[in-house]
Amino acid sequence: MASKEGPTDRERFEDLCRKLNMDRETKDTAWASFQRQKEAFTLEGDSLHWLACALYIACRQALVETVGGDQSRGNSVSLTQILRNADLSLLQFFLKIDHWMDMVNMEPSFREKIDALQRKFQVANVIFKKYDVIFRDTFNPPVEVSKSTKGRKSRSRQCTPSELYKFGWTLYVYVKGHFPHVNGDLVNSHHLLLCCMDMFYANAVVHDRRDLLNSQFPLLPSEMKNSETFEPPEEPPCVMEHLCEKYNGIVREAKAVREHYWKPYMKELLEKRILKGEESDHMSDILEMPHFTSNSKSISQEYERFVLLEGDFDEHIFLGDDAHLHIGTPSKSSAQNTPFEASRSRVARNLAQHFEKASALTPPTPLTGRTYLSEKGPHTTPVSTATLAVVRLRSLLAGCSNRPSANLQAIFRLCGEEFGDQIDTRLEELSQKFSESYCQPSGEGTVASASCLADDRLLLSTQLFYRLLDLILISERKRLQDSFKLSAQALLCKDDFNSSLFACCIEVMLFSYNSNLCFPWIIQVLDIQSYNFYKVIEVIIKEEPGLSRGVVKHLNQIEESILDSMAWKSGSQLFNALKAVEYNVPTYEDVKVGTPQPQTSVPVSPLLSSSVSVNSLTVPMASAQDRFSSPMVARRQLGLPVNVPPAPAVVATQTRGTMRQRQTGSLRLFFRKVYHLAYVRMDHLCNRLEIPRDQRQKMWTCFEYSLVKHPTLMKDRHLDQLIMCAVYVMGKVLHNELLFQKIMEHYRHQPQSRNHIYRSVLLSPRGSSGSKGKGVASDMETKSSPQRADTSSTSPSRNTRGSARRQKAASAQAGTGQSDSTPPDGGAGEDIVSSTTGPQRHTEERGDIIKFYNRIYIQRIKDFALQFSLDDASAQAPPLSPLPVLKQQYQSPKRKVSTRHSLYVSPQRPVAPKESMTPQTRKLYCFSVSPAKTLREINEVVQTRSTTSGTKRTLSFPESSASPAKRTPAASPIFSNSLRELSQDREDASNSNSRDSFAG
Repeated sequence: MASKEGPTDRERFEDLCRKLNMDRETKDTAWASFQRQKEAFTLEGDSLHWLACALYIACRQALVETVGGDQSRGNSVSLTQILRNADLSLLQFFLKIDHWMDMVNMEPSFREKIDALQRKFQVANVIFKKYDVIFRDTFNPPVEVSKSTKGRKSRSRQCTPSELYKFGWTLYVYVKGHFPHVNGDLVNSHHLLLCCMDMFYANAVVHDRRDLLNSQFPLLPSEMKNSETFEPPEEPPCVMEHLCEKYNGIVREAKAVREHYWKPYMKELLEKRILKGEESDHMSDILEMPHFTSNSKSISQEYERFVLLEGDFDEHIFLGDDAHLHIGTPSKSSAQNTPFEASRSRVARNLAQHFEKASALTPPTPLTGRTYLSEKGPHTTPVSTATLAVVRLRSLLAGCSNRPSANLQAIFRLCGEEFGDQIDTRLEELSQKFSESYCQPSGEGTVASASCLADDRLLLSTQLFYRLLDLILISERKRLQDSFKLSAQALLCKDDFNSSLFACCIEVMLFSYNSNLCFPWIIQVLDIQSYNFYKVIEVIIKEEPGLSRGVVKHLNQIEESILDSMAWKSGSQLFNALKAVEYNVPTYEDVKVGTPQPQTSVPVSPLLSSSVSVNSLTVPMASAQDRFSSPMVARRQLGLPVNVPPAPAVVATQTRGTMRQRQTGSLRLFFRKVYHLAYVRMDHLCNRLEIPRDQRQKMWTCFEYSLVKHPTLMKDRHLDQLIMCAVYVMGKVLHNELLFQKIMEHYRHQPQSRNHIYRSVLLSPRGSSGSKGKGVASDMETKSSPQRADTSSTSPSRNTRGSARRQKAASAQAGTGQSDSTPPDGGAGEDIVSSTTGPQRHTEERGDIIKFYNRIYIQRIKDFALQFSLDDASAQAPPLSPLPVLKQQYQSPKRKVSTRHSLYVSPQRPVAPKESMTPQTRKLYCFSVSPAKTLREINEVVQTRSTTSGTKRTLSFPESSASPAKRTPAASPIFSNSLRELSQDREDASNSNSRDSFAG
């Protein structure tokens, strides 16, 4: 808010629009949006910053008529212009716009555009740092031009290192912006930068521009260093391989980008006369005196026009002296003359650290994958990590074919030749869909370039598909043996399995290349259900040990996102599967590890005893055939009639000892993972809230009840919403005064947390009248809950009827999310602006989690939660659900490093304090860091232990001796230390026994 003496918000907004030459319609739309949010929320900080967010959204959504009479979205006002005039840094804008989109309930498509914009900034930030390093190593460093020289008009002249520095970055970002598959792709962006540097180097050498080149560059011709006369080579030099080797590039990928992207577009610029020079492979003369000044001005003007058209942020900001102010990062200068500058630098540093942790280039590790995931190397960067993932993927597929292997062909002959033909046909259809979406035109000349790239990506994906299919079927044969043929036929004929496996291979490829086409893009393009896609993730991780650390973590994140929300969306096959079993949702006890399964005549892989590998949810591993079992098989396994319409299901709720039919098949596996994931997150939240174990078990029981009895509470919602509501309601019942504000504050420390999860919760689905208390109740809930209480008698806004006054008080506590639960960074329990405005009744209504709790959640849960009330001594609490075991480990988390050698890595096992290594005995070797002496010492220790172990195994019993021959192992420090520790242990045990005897 502006002070009384200063200008008002309206005056400041009008001044901002005047500087931007904003049209009236866009200005009025932005001001109206700001006024609505100001009335509903407390907008902290400078109001002009919030106005800038509203104005940017209005600019992007504005429709402007073109010359041809068509309409285009956007009014040619760039983000950089808005931020510069509003005195708002880019990082601050990203933080503000996230909150603003939550408040206005922005549609997902616009959120995706903001996410893409953030990713583009993150890529540009990383690439510019690389550009600065590569330029200074290859060319002379840029020198700041004095202010008196800047204003002078000069004729065409040779470029200086400073001008080349600016021209090189401008040309690079201009070319990069015209290729969407490069713009947000870190690997391709890096390789495109190497193409630019290679072209500039060749130009400088051919024209003997020693004033531009760094004399310390290793590939610089010796004649240019020592001789005054230098005869340029006939062929321009190429330093691509050197640049790739030194700056973590991939030669093959870089050359492909140069041939399919850089060279064609540079020739196009020359043909359009945007650039002037010789039309050759290295575009000679573009840096020379007749052309450089014209080229520099032309590219700058074209890039400014491109930024205005796209409404994007101007990547020129990296070149300015005040770049840290526009970006929001700390100043490179360590001197702060005033307390204000010191405070501003501290805020900028904290903000930069926040975005670095939340960067899409280095996503956080999911809670379920933190135990066994290996640590990063000591000298990793985003570029080196991305290029290493590509190298590892290509090395993994070295020697693989995009056709079935001999083993696969033999399996196809065993099962039937038609299976192989069906898979080939299906892959062709999916490949066609991928190519069409991947090569969507976004500018002139982009389709042909993207098509070449799509073919290469499809080749890798197809090779990975057949490799994984081969590994999966080999594993199935080892486990099933006699029944392998039936299981393989049932698996290969499932289109869902083949499509999901191929889609997952494409996702692995896209992630390895750090593509901006993020999940769930691939399942949307190939029209695959997320409920089917998740089933192949664990199988792939289990069967392919060569996947990189980043790929495994990425697949773990996808699996979590499907389990917590994507599988619960309207139209998901999960609800079809639930309907097939009459919504008989299993409890955790029904699906936990070790639960016996009913015998069935259907051949199912006996894989529940095997386990999952690193980083997937830690639950036993089932076969692919079991995961893709049909609903009819599930009904048969449950003992339900297949052809008879399902009868209303009545499930006993009085005691947990009631016999329940066990769930098997894909539903059993799905809910086992859901329960495991839910408890991992609830346990993390309860640990931060310091909730006792007895209360924690009641909260878990309440959560399980909500999922089993009211599964439609999860429809189009998020698993974390039910977890937070269960923690809050049981905290109220048990007099543990937990505020929603405190719960959400600690919830935000979980890696998967997002503001919209608790700010934008579904209250009424599309087509619903949104009446209070109805929510998304369905006919299923009416059938499965015959004793369901009337919602009018349990409304939190009314007094409930009861026989005791204490019961009324407890009911009031459980039945409201009251005003003390203020959402962070927002209003005091106010409804987030919903999609339902005025008479519109066919759009969904959304609000914050407190409104969801008061209007929908407590109506379903209150009667059950009040049974745990401490105020009613006569109330008999229901039995508690068992807590899942998190630290149970079914398989060693070791991973094979190489497919050619028996070399494994595994996490260090926890050891007792007495057995821990001392600084004198521990040996740590870091590749490329530690001296060779350390590695030799480690080898000596390993060899010594091997010798000692071998001695134990080769003890002999001579005929002349009545007792085994005792041989002393070779003297070594390891043996001496072990012997000394053994003696000490025996002495301690003897003293302990003596004390126990004396005490007795």
